Amino acid sequence: SNPAKSDSPKKSNTDEAKRESASDAAKAWAKRMLVVTNPRDNMIKRSGKLKESGVSDAIKAWKEALQEKSGDSVDATNFLLFFVGFDPVFEAHVFQPKLSDKYVQRIKSLPADAMTAWQELVNQVAEKQINKTAAIINLIQRDRLFRVAELNRAEFDLLKARARALPADSIKTLAETAGLGTKPEQAFSNLLDQDWLYRGDGSFNQDIFREALGYLTAQQKEAKQ
Repeated sequence: SNPAKSDSPKKSNTDEAKRESASDAAKAWAKRMLVVTNPRDNMIKRSGKLKESGVSDAIKAWKEALQEKSGDSVDATNFLLFFVGFDPVFEAHVFQPKLSDKYVQRIKSLPADAMTAWQELVNQVAEKQINKTAAIINLIQRDRLFRVAELNRAEFDLLKARARALPADSIKTLAETAGLGTKPEQAFSNLLDQDWLYRGDGSFNQDIFREALGYLTAQQKEAKQ
């Protein structure tokens, strides 16, 4: 018997299972994208609670950590708007000090070379000029990079490779399709987080991406009817 021949049905079945799994993930992603909350709604719900205990101290700690790490000047008003809209430190619109502290520690532990490398990569791939503060914020939100307090270098290298594989036109297409004023760097970040969009060799799967966009646009049309 021919071993290669007998293995081919098994490989075909595996490939088909992967394809179905990716399709299911694409459908689930499209549903999540459709119900993304307008950031303004969150700001309205949270802005009245900013005098709660711990919020002002947290904002101060964030600003100091960001300015020390990046060297950027952090505008007070712009940062306040960012902080109110930063979902990971709120649960049911209630501020969570311990979650906030976790991100401050990530800022402080982030190596300067990783911050600079990520800034340059986002500027190149997403065709958007971001400063070091934005690069830091983008990185600290990625839990897989911080399974312990320090940056996981191996995971960071994988993330950089994935970013380089991401086509600029796909970033632009998602930003235009998603709506709600989605910026290119936000679309870039969203696509990086979707494991099902990448093949085993790390390449970006354009076929699955087009399929996912099809689900998203179809649901957008249904929602408007």
